[in-house]
Amino acid sequence: MFNGSDERVLIGKNWGYGVLGMNGSNATQGLSTVSAFNLPQTWVVVKIETSGNSSNENAYLWLNPDPKTEPLVSTAKVKSTVQINAGFDRIVCHMGNTSGVSANFDEIRLGKDFSQVTNPITGLTHLKANPSNLIVVTDPINNVSRISYHSPISDCGMITVYDLSGSKCFEQQVTLNAANNEFVIPINKERFHSGLYLVSLQTSNLVLFGKICLK
Repeated sequence: MFNGSDERVLIGKNWGYGVLGMNGSNATQGLSTVSAFNLPQTWVVVKIETSGNSSNENAYLWLNPDPKTEPLVSTAKVKSTVQINAGFDRIVCHMGNTSGVSANFDEIRLGKDFSQVTNPITGLTHLKANPSNLIVVTDPINNVSRISYHSPISDCGMITVYDLSGSKCFEQQVTLNAANNEFVIPINKERFHSGLYLVSLQTSNLVLFGKICLK
């Protein structure tokens, strides 16, 4: 979690250590006993108790907790303090100086409570399409991704695609009609490779998000 160029909270493997943990600017480093290598698919949950003042915040990390029950602080794999009173403006998924090692990031969820980061993990629910959400469909035959959105009003907007390091891969101004809209993002090898990309549609009064998964 960054604020500008300042890495406020690092979640995962810190440089020089072989286990998972937390660190960051003005943060207390906390390390678990869980190896950072040869992991199966792992669900990492972090809770930061914001204070609303200038003091440091308590932070806790769990690995693969039961999604049906909020985990107890006493069961956290890592307990730390972080300094994030000024907030953060981006989340970066990255690896560096780790030759021969790879990692995949599937999804990031932010919420004010545990239920907001677990639903619908707690059960299988049939979800109807919400007209306020982006629908992103990749068309590998034509090397494009199609973005559909039903806008309640006519508006102008900007579609932007980021990779998981936060780098901008594509940007285009669009005009929204008060109806169903479809926009096409060309997927070319110079800009896009296999992996996960985040899509945002920003208009005058809202920001919507989706994702593109390329194999």
